[in-house]
Amino acid sequence: KRELVSSYKYIGSLNRQMDMLKKLTNDTSVSIMEQDKLGKDLLQSLVTAAAANVGGVPATLRFVNLEKLRTEREIHHDNGGGRPQDVPVANKDLKRTHEERKSFLHLQTDGRDLLIVPSDKRQGDVKAFLILHTAPPAQEDFDPSVLKVFANQAELVYRSLRQEDLSERPAIELVDAATRKPAGEIG
Repeated sequence: KRELVSSYKYIGSLNRQMDMLKKLTNDTSVSIMEQDKLGKDLLQSLVTAAAANVGGVPATLRFVNLEKLRTEREIHHDNGGGRPQDVPVANKDLKRTHEERKSFLHLQTDGRDLLIVPSDKRQGDVKAFLILHTAPPAQEDFDPSVLKVFANQAELVYRSLRQEDLSERPAIELVDAATRKPAGEIG
């Protein structure tokens, strides 16, 4: 009887995860089609959905430039207990997770249990890492691939935003270009 109850719980959790992924994917697609410029709201919804997937724990999406070991952006989600301001994970540890091709990493630092889920992207200079403030996955039904979906979607959205930002030339570059290009002749 216990095995049957456990099986039903597992099937129920999978059904909830699938419903959440369907809704998220649909919402993301609609948002991309309806908006010319994606914003922080879409990234925020991804980190919130990922946190909800593991019980509503505080979570952070961190985008790291792997070459420079520099954080380009962080998006935080809390569970009502305040923003997780300090995420005590060094970017070099995140890079090591990437280099060792781990699907997830449990890390204990500063008295906190953290679960780190990197995106699947193997090339490029920027990579997304989902950092969840939670205990290690003790359940046998833990599936990091569901969390990877959120990390991969976040990276896709961030890369899209970054491309838009890179295509918009800074004002100083426009001024420099205008001063170099002759506008007429002085006679």
